[in-house]
Amino acid sequence: MRSSLARPLLALAILSLAACPGPKPGPDPRTGPGPEPRPAGNVVADLIKVPRVVKIGALYYRQGGGGGVSPVKITVGPNDDKVAEVGVREQWIGGTGGQMKSSVWVAAFMASTALGRELVDYSFSASTTGFVDGPSAGALFTAGMMAAITGAQVNPQATMTGTVNPDGSVGPVGGIPDKFKGALKLGYKVLGYPVGQRVQKDAEGNLVDLEELASQGGAKAFPVATIYDAYRVLTGQNPPTRFIVKREAMRLPQAASDYLIKHAQSWQDLQRKFKDLFVQRRIANQEAISRMNISQRYMQSALKQAGEKQAASAYEYASRGASFAFTTFHYQDFLLQLKTAVETKDPALLQKKAQALFSGSVGSKATFERIRKLPPPVSVDQAIAQIGAYSLALENMAYLDGAAELYRYAAIAKARAQGQLTSTEANMLNRAITYMGVAQGKAVKAGHLVGLAFQQGRKFQLSNERLKSISSQISQMAAANLAYCDTVIIDGLVQQTKQPKELFQLTITNYLAASKNARASLVMNRVLNKGSWQWSLAELGAALSSYLHSSMMLTKLYAVGAFAQMGGQVQKVGREQALLDMLRHAEESARQAAARAEQAVGYVPLLSRYFYEVGASMRQSGQTMQVKALEMYWRSSLLSQIAVMLSRGA
Repeated sequence: MRSSLARPLLALAILSLAACPGPKPGPDPRTGPGPEPRPAGNVVADLIKVPRVVKIGALYYRQGGGGGVSPVKITVGPNDDKVAEVGVREQWIGGTGGQMKSSVWVAAFMASTALGRELVDYSFSASTTGFVDGPSAGALFTAGMMAAITGAQVNPQATMTGTVNPDGSVGPVGGIPDKFKGALKLGYKVLGYPVGQRVQKDAEGNLVDLEELASQGGAKAFPVATIYDAYRVLTGQNPPTRFIVKREAMRLPQAASDYLIKHAQSWQDLQRKFKDLFVQRRIANQEAISRMNISQRYMQSALKQAGEKQAASAYEYASRGASFAFTTFHYQDFLLQLKTAVETKDPALLQKKAQALFSGSVGSKATFERIRKLPPPVSVDQAIAQIGAYSLALENMAYLDGAAELYRYAAIAKARAQGQLTSTEANMLNRAITYMGVAQGKAVKAGHLVGLAFQQGRKFQLSNERLKSISSQISQMAAANLAYCDTVIIDGLVQQTKQPKELFQLTITNYLAASKNARASLVMNRVLNKGSWQWSLAELGAALSSYLHSSMMLTKLYAVGAFAQMGGQVQKVGREQALLDMLRHAEESARQAAARAEQAVGYVPLLSRYFYEVGASMRQSGQTMQVKALEMYWRSSLLSQIAVMLSRGA
């Protein structure tokens, strides 16, 4: 995505919300939250027998100035049906906006998983008054739900603002000075704000130090980095302690490393093939030359990682190098075809090119067939490997479909117009070819990584019902995230640029994958038998993919302000400290999820270790790869969480 389209996104946060009165007097508001404990000991919260109610106050501000507090009642109760129960109760019809409803879903998921439970273990509801909307009560709602689950008292004079990212870190919001001023007028004494946002502009454009503002009003303001910080601000108590495995536990065994190094070689062969073809047929195009150089740098990194015995990152970088070589060659090849079509006045040449390019050359059906023929998993590790493989295979199909749609959207029409492409149409064609490269990478990687499952562990029996329950929980989170993406980002871009909505839905890479995998059954019907155990594994893989990609979209364009070109490479991060804080927490969260998997299953799934190692390597690189490292850590965490869920149904 071009930076000219990404920059306005930092101003798209609408209303914002955060915390208020509790049912009983809480901790001394003058003391504030306690220090963060060192992780030690695991926790799985108790189930509850009767509903528990927590009253909080959600901070808001009005564009143009003025802020206040909107009362919200959080109720967490038992859930005997074991299906997702998350609701919003309104004082008036339509009083609660879609963004706030989505934030309640996200908070319920984050609160339950943070305490070692699942979304379906409790019923959740939030009761609102008046007309409220916005995503910025996420941290508050999560802390309030955690307090209800643990039975902790909330501080009636504490409130905060901040969104919640998929790793449990707290993201940025707007209008904080006005929110704080409104809360101070109502007597709040403990205020929380997203870490890195201490100095903000108020409605008049003046810079305000939030901690000084709070002090002048007889209160204290605290930076909030994670949902655990949010819990401390709201309750004045430390959250239940967590167990995090040592980094050594995330290392791949030698057999898995050897397997990955072997397959990294196949990526090197593919990269060399398309690099040689590119040199043979190259026309003058500086962008393509630059991208082929990126391909070469990825491959050099892969060789370096292999030499340092970092097999997972060596494999990942090799796959990226091959993908860049593939897309660069085909984009140049398209330009040659376009030139010939114009010179010969034969636009049918482009039609033939499209048919050749989108005829299944990336092997999507073959990949599905290979995974489908695998025997039923006899270990959680094998189940995780197949879920991960289906996730990648479905992403392959999503990008393949997106590429074809983009190609039809611009290429053929321009052939009839004597080949005169506008910059937007050229970018769309570039993106279409890029999607082909991404699709190729996903297909091949799915076939490779499905073999990354050597563990046997405890007895395991695949349960379709259990798979459907897990898939439903993650699908609900993906749907909530997509609602965020539509209202916070897509609709804002359409309004600001006057461009068609379809353009952004097709050209924002993460949105394309998230939305198509939210409707993955349309694709699965082509290659799998509905109701089969393979279908259930693929359905869970689709939910995982949709959730991860919608989360990455929100993180890039909202939480850290990552500006990217249409080719997808992140060029700049607007909130560098926020990214670094998220990376730190995401890495810890991956090891926390791994600890739970080790406790429940007897080992950390190999695919979880793979993505963790890749994330650790990317974290040491520039901002382009650091943003991608977040996704790798999240994949590791979610696969470990799914392993725990599967073990409970075994």
